[in-house]
Amino acid sequence: MTESKDTEPLLEVENFEVEFRESHGLSQPRVRGLSFALREGETMALVGQRGSGKSICLRAMLGLLPPGRGRVTGGAVRYRGRDLLTLGNGSLREIRRTSIGFLFPEVEEALDPLYTMRDHVTEMLRSARKPVDPDAIAHQLYEVGIAEPEECLRRYPWQLGTGTRQRLMIAMALLCGTELLVADEPTAELDSPEEGQFIELLMDLREKRGITLLLATYNLGIVEELADRVAVLYRGVIIESGSAEEVLMKPKNAYTQALINCRPKLGERRPRLHRIDKAAHEAAIEAARIHVPDFE
Repeated sequence: MTESKDTEPLLEVENFEVEFRESHGLSQPRVRGLSFALREGETMALVGQRGSGKSICLRAMLGLLPPGRGRVTGGAVRYRGRDLLTLGNGSLREIRRTSIGFLFPEVEEALDPLYTMRDHVTEMLRSARKPVDPDAIAHQLYEVGIAEPEECLRRYPWQLGTGTRQRLMIAMALLCGTELLVADEPTAELDSPEEGQFIELLMDLREKRGITLLLATYNLGIVEELADRVAVLYRGVIIESGSAEEVLMKPKNAYTQALINCRPKLGERRPRLHRIDKAAHEAAIEAARIHVPDFE
């Protein structure tokens, strides 16, 4: 774990609210009263089951919600003191190009199958107003663990494995000057060996580059290895938060404990996987009510 380099938050989220328009036309709150701060050099993980609101939170913060379906209804998201929610689309895109990198769970969301990886890297650098330096590009690809940069750059995204595409996305972000990497379920499409290598890469980048990480994940393995702090989400509400050690070793909420119990342990034999039972859900609902009084 790393210590924060600065007393002022790099990213500060305050009373963040997001709602989604459902298929029947009614809008439903998906993120409610979310508040947290992330200091430079830290790693924070938003943890929860599918539907907990963690991915929606990350996308909404950076203006990446589906058009016409999701919208921010309140709060502030301050990056270096500048509220991202008050910016126009052009200014927000500029920040995503140069300062805040976003990793999608399915890398295909960010890559066009009709263009080579060299095309993607070149376009990204030009849009960020960075020099297109072949030596610098090759060096960066080496740093993220791509042994044959030239061969990789010649290929189309669909010709590369998921792990390689993820590494390329990280390399592109670093080439453009990213200091905050926001990752939505970054290991969801990786197999076990790739997942371990990916975690090692993030640990190495954090140590060498001092990069700040904000993760949304259900994978407690990546949380245990990387996170300094953890926030547990349930129905869009933070029901428990604290240092990773506190939350993982001494959880206060039964729902958090149930999430931890669901994680398979090496060498452990179980007749069946643990389930998050009714009592755990009821504990989470009660905690959500406490944090958001108008919880339904």
